[in-house]
Amino acid sequence: MKTTFRAFIVAGLFCLASCSGGAPSKEEVRDFLASQSIQISPFAHPSQQAIDNATEGAKKLFDVQGLDCAATKGFKNVWDCTVNVVVSNDPRVLKFRFHRDQNGKLAGERNYD
Repeated sequence: MKTTFRAFIVAGLFCLASCSGGAPSKEEVRDFLASQSIQISPFAHPSQQAIDNATEGAKKLFDVQGLDCAATKGFKNVWDCTVNVVVSNDPRVLKFRFHRDQNGKLAGERNYD
């Protein structure tokens, strides 16, 4: 019984460590790309529901097939990533520098070098 309980605790701690604040996952990168692809006119005032619907639709356009991230030297939570993604049947290789904001949400900018 003690062994089973310890194994459960270790598995739970591993999940917490891997799911909170680590390098970005394919799903997080897909969500980030989808949210960045939404273009809203500065004169439009869409509802949050309309923005959510547009983001959900955009997620279907992005198929992240490969993600290779390396911690950026000198930083705690910054990663330089190469993203292999198919966007509307168009394969692309994109480079990003990702980080997490104060709430743990993925943020980043495209690297063009």
